[in-house]
Amino acid sequence: MNGIKNVLTKCIGSLRNGNIVLNQTILFSFSSFYGEGALISKGGLFVDNSKMTNSSVENIINLIKYPKENIVKVQFSGNFVYENIAEEKILQILNTIMIYIPNILCFSLTSCSNLSHNIITYLLFIIKNLKSLKILNFENDQLHDVHLKMLSEELKDNKSIVALLLAKNNFESSGGMYLADLLSTNKVIDKLFLGYNNITSSGLSGLLEIISTNHKISVLDLSYNKLVNEDFIEIAQYMTKNPTMASLNLSGNKMELPDAVELGVVLPNVKSIKTLNLSNMNIISDTSPVLFKAFHVEEILVDDNP
Repeated sequence: MNGIKNVLTKCIGSLRNGNIVLNQTILFSFSSFYGEGALISKGGLFVDNSKMTNSSVENIINLIKYPKENIVKVQFSGNFVYENIAEEKILQILNTIMIYIPNILCFSLTSCSNLSHNIITYLLFIIKNLKSLKILNFENDQLHDVHLKMLSEELKDNKSIVALLLAKNNFESSGGMYLADLLSTNKVIDKLFLGYNNITSSGLSGLLEIISTNHKISVLDLSYNKLVNEDFIEIAQYMTKNPTMASLNLSGNKMELPDAVELGVVLPNVKSIKTLNLSNMNIISDTSPVLFKAFHVEEILVDDNP
């Protein structure tokens, strides 16, 4: 069990005072690769998409088939160079992962802005068949609402994934509605990272309503979206109905000092939130005592000198 906890900690971020703090960097770092584009190290298969070629596929597949150590996490990073590798070769690698290492705990595909429709479709098929998967990371992949709709449909009946990392994509209002549809049936996901997208008020209400009744969500990251002053009062009102929310990140949105004070007034009975991030929102540290008292939090992150 400790081994699994360590893997989850490395995949998601770091545990601090019992709260998960997401690292704002690529989840796994690596500087060298075995052969052309792939490396197995410390329980992980790391693939540099930009270095893969048609001639390197067999080598990568052999790494997957005959690993020298147990693989519990997989990361693909970077853009594919389709001039060097055919789409069907990429699908072949994904299929090999599903067959030979179906018990991985963490699957990550990051910083890939040129995913084809066929690859996305097959990725979702693979994920559906990885029955032990705990963490799914699609950060910085230039995904749009239509892709989130596809993902939401595939994950509705998923019983294993607990953390969904979707930061730095292009999700807008419809994306919030698709996530609401997902969380209306999926009661397993408890950490949702949506930072650095384009979610606005119109896509927020449905999502918040579902989260207020889905008492599994404990970590919600809405940082650097397009939320404005009135949205935060709505967020506050819905959070009073959710007894499990422990960490809420609203940093980088547009909230001003009067709204921060009102936020503290609206939430006098919310005792579950332990970490509240309001940094980069023109909120000064003088408001911290008001918010601390309102939220019963252990930590509030604000700007000292906005």
